[in-house]
Amino acid sequence: MHKNIVKHVIFPLHEKIIGRKTFQYLDELERTQWFNSEELKVLQWKKLKALLIHSEKNSKFYQKRFKEAGFNPVSLKSLDDLRLIPTLSKPEVRQNLNDMLWKNCPGGLHRYNTGGSSGEPLIFYFDRRRQAYDAAARALTHRWWGIDVGDREIYFWGSPIEIKKQDRIKDLRDRITNQLLLSAFELSKNKIPEFVKQICRFKPHCVFGYPSTIALFCQLATEQGYELKAI
Repeated sequence: MHKNIVKHVIFPLHEKIIGRKTFQYLDELERTQWFNSEELKVLQWKKLKALLIHSEKNSKFYQKRFKEAGFNPVSLKSLDDLRLIPTLSKPEVRQNLNDMLWKNCPGGLHRYNTGGSSGEPLIFYFDRRRQAYDAAARALTHRWWGIDVGDREIYFWGSPIEIKKQDRIKDLRDRITNQLLLSAFELSKNKIPEFVKQICRFKPHCVFGYPSTIALFCQLATEQGYELKAI
């Protein structure tokens, strides 16, 4: 798909349909990236305080945790006040996940999980706002390297659960938005020829993913005689 069609038509339409304000947040990030240190501190403080107030208001877990710690987010005066809040652990998240959730979140909550490389995967949830900010931040940092929305991009990414969910609809969505997902969890010597073939056919402008996975792919491909500079 031509990059301008993706950038100005397909991707904005996709984001609007699923209720994400990605381009609005991208404009915000384009502006705030030039803030000086004092302006950034003010912005960070404002967002931190809003997040803590929101957590107390909408999460049973944090209502209880803040109360037990004697912490009042409205009265937050300095970062030292945060020492009152106990550090959160993965077992606590697993045990209290239901009470942590914002049940009335606009647009609903969407399940994610860590890769589980250090043990059991950790399940957590994003809302549409978080998804949009992630996409906007990724687009901004890509622009620093001359890559814009609509440019063809390979993703070495995914957890086992995410890959299982990669159905035909998502595959079609990725294709028409000039993205191709290659499973980081399927990378092996036997997979290299297939991955190289897909990359050559796709002709990406950018490769995005876990640095360790990209490095391993390059190592295995080179060992099998592939000239990556020619891809």
